[in-house]
Amino acid sequence: MNLDFQLESDLASCIPKNFYTQLPQPLSTPKAIFTLYGRNALHGISLQIIKYWPQKREILVPSYSCGDEIESLIKAGFTSITYPVHSNLEIDPHDLERCITSKTSAILITHYFGFPQSNTSQIKKLCEANNLFLIEDCAQALGGKLNDQPLGTFGHASIFSLRKFLPIPHGGALLINSPEIPPPQFQPPSNQASSFDLFLYLGMLQNLFPPSTPISDIYSSVGASLPSQHGPRLSKEGGYKLSISNIAKFLVSRISFSDIAAVRRKRFLLLLELFNCYYPNLIIKSVLEKNVVPLNFPILVYNSSKVADIGYQKGLKHIQPFWSYLHKYVKWNKYKDARNLKSKILAISLNHDFSSSQLDTFLEILSHSK
Repeated sequence: MNLDFQLESDLASCIPKNFYTQLPQPLSTPKAIFTLYGRNALHGISLQIIKYWPQKREILVPSYSCGDEIESLIKAGFTSITYPVHSNLEIDPHDLERCITSKTSAILITHYFGFPQSNTSQIKKLCEANNLFLIEDCAQALGGKLNDQPLGTFGHASIFSLRKFLPIPHGGALLINSPEIPPPQFQPPSNQASSFDLFLYLGMLQNLFPPSTPISDIYSSVGASLPSQHGPRLSKEGGYKLSISNIAKFLVSRISFSDIAAVRRKRFLLLLELFNCYYPNLIIKSVLEKNVVPLNFPILVYNSSKVADIGYQKGLKHIQPFWSYLHKYVKWNKYKDARNLKSKILAISLNHDFSSSQLDTFLEILSHSK
């Protein structure tokens, strides 16, 4: 299939230099570096930290993880050391402290589903006391704050995934808050790379691919191959070195993030009220603070993949297991809480409204899946 049309190059003259001003803090300034995906940003900052400390190659990573982020660290040259994430999705600084060695140079923390890690300030102090870099993974936390301070400004660096919140085919960002770390260099994607990702995005919007379809299956359906379960989707086009596309810039410049954030919060609160009435025991996050922009409405069910499959058969296409794949970078038998989260978290999309009949169907499914 030939997807090589010239939209990427044709849009170059239509994009304002300050296309990012519609984004929330801390990305609404020239300081932000925009990449094709969040994993590109993480790989880039990892290379810079390794250049700074070539003899210290260990980075602490959360056990509850996607796999993409860990592969990007390993590809850059890091050795990942896993630490526990507890059933409430929180990180305990004492767990981190026990993992630090003379070879540790950085700690990666994740703000899950848009909710800040409550111990972020303590973790920052731990990094300062041990002369470590702190990287915030804000891929799920665009526009969020902790105690009125924007997420992404606590660490020495932070990475974001714009496409998880905005209606764009791709888009990530890197913010460097430390003068010790020089910015990495990225290259623009080709017409072919941008066009292929746009095809995937539009296909998902039109439900051409069922939820949780492996990306490798989608690639093979159009005669393309994927070299890895994780890592950059466009490896032949530059992989981790790619910056954000003109297509994504054009769309970002015309999006109101404040409107999107307000809608996501409204939908979250409606679902929170519903589940408080019927299934309060399934709720993971029972309070939505004023400065939180939620990614999804996550709940805990006995078997998230099974519930999602039943829902899909009944026309519910916006619920899916979250990170259910047990990737190879974590010894899952050692991290019981993380493994349980992998099998039990069901993410309800906040990108769509649910009709009364859809909600009734969903509640009925849950009543039979206890």
